[in-house]
Amino acid sequence: MGRKLLLLFSLMFVMGLMLIPESSQAMPMFARKYGADCTMCHTNVAQLNKVGFDFKAAGFRMPNEVGKDTGAFKMEDYWAGRISVKAQYSNHFDNTGASANYQRAGIEAGSVTMYPMTGAWGKNFGTHVELSISRQAGAEDPGTISIANLWALGVFGDENQFFTARVGTMEAMTAANSTATGSNLGFPSSLAITSKASGNPAAYSGSAALLVASGGTESGIELGYNNVVSGTSLFAKITDGIWYSGTGGVASDYSFGSYAGFFSSTNGTTPNRPSYGLTANQFIGDGCITAVWYNGLLNNVPFGLPVLNAAGRYVNGASTANDTTNRLSIYGQYWVVPSKITLIAGFLYGNDSYDNAAFKTNVLNGSSTTYSTTWFGDVEYHISPLTVFALSYSNTNPTSMTGLAHIPQITQVALGENSRFNQWMYLNTTFTYKTTQYTTGGYFADAVLGSTLSVIF
Repeated sequence: MGRKLLLLFSLMFVMGLMLIPESSQAMPMFARKYGADCTMCHTNVAQLNKVGFDFKAAGFRMPNEVGKDTGAFKMEDYWAGRISVKAQYSNHFDNTGASANYQRAGIEAGSVTMYPMTGAWGKNFGTHVELSISRQAGAEDPGTISIANLWALGVFGDENQFFTARVGTMEAMTAANSTATGSNLGFPSSLAITSKASGNPAAYSGSAALLVASGGTESGIELGYNNVVSGTSLFAKITDGIWYSGTGGVASDYSFGSYAGFFSSTNGTTPNRPSYGLTANQFIGDGCITAVWYNGLLNNVPFGLPVLNAAGRYVNGASTANDTTNRLSIYGQYWVVPSKITLIAGFLYGNDSYDNAAFKTNVLNGSSTTYSTTWFGDVEYHISPLTVFALSYSNTNPTSMTGLAHIPQITQVALGENSRFNQWMYLNTTFTYKTTQYTTGGYFADAVLGSTLSVIF
């Protein structure tokens, strides 16, 4: 059975390589409105070029349309959808025996995403509505409805430069770069650390565990400036913090920001304040450099003094801490061969400060702050305007501080492809191999091969 499933996934991968589209096709929604090719805005799915970035920043209109009436309303210009089904094979191996080895494969139920009432309105406004229904727990999962985007934007200026004000639920970062293989563009993940004083590892999967890649959503206000001529854009936001779903017990234990509402200073039980973010993008030709800073507060992070579990490993105690977190990421994209080969590389830094005295004394050896770093590289080869292959590597030092007995590492290698067959169907296939070290020695590894077939309409 295992060989048959592996053969199935191998065939899906090969098909993704062979079904290379011969010509560019229009994409629904905005492509319909402008009668344009989908490559006008992006080189591959979800990776915007400068035209696409300016178009979205201006509220889904061309910069030369800022201040001009959008004309008669047509439903087909403001509505689109996507249906996705994913097949995945995963293998987990632990050379210490701390976790069970397993193999798993199957066809996931996938997701349905709708984009109703998304586009430019009047002379100076735009909206983005993105609703998703996903099933991640098998056939018995009734599905979860989530709102990835629900915002309104005002844009004021002209075709050379414009200012924007955005209010609502939006992406965590307004950044210009992304990668086909899903490298961490936003923030590194935290892992276990070890107290030098006691030698005991604490299963620390706290603050940064929620901040992975450039995904996630947050609600608040963002002010922006975009100079179309120079390729410079700046964005500043104040929000209720990044919110994640689908992360198991982690997300249910604590969350970012102001529980009591926007701009609230307290909810009566825990320290509370909004989060802040700054993003700067600079396009240089077809390439771009991006810098992102994020500051937030995690309330009631569930880790205190380490305790010994039944498996003989130390895990988090019952007490909690509040974590003030800062994240800084700098990364860029450069076209080595125009329209063919591009490089994306970056460095990510984070620090976390805690207010639990016992945690600082017994686990952090008297320190109140930990640090994390990640660097990554990604090379993409564009076989055609609609087919791209990508290879990426990332290395994370999840927790670093003076006096640690041991510093674990996380490494990940990924190979991916993205092919669009026509104006309504595309396939994304990715293989990742990730190794994570234990603080006490040894490691566990996860190999995942997945293919997602999407139909857009």
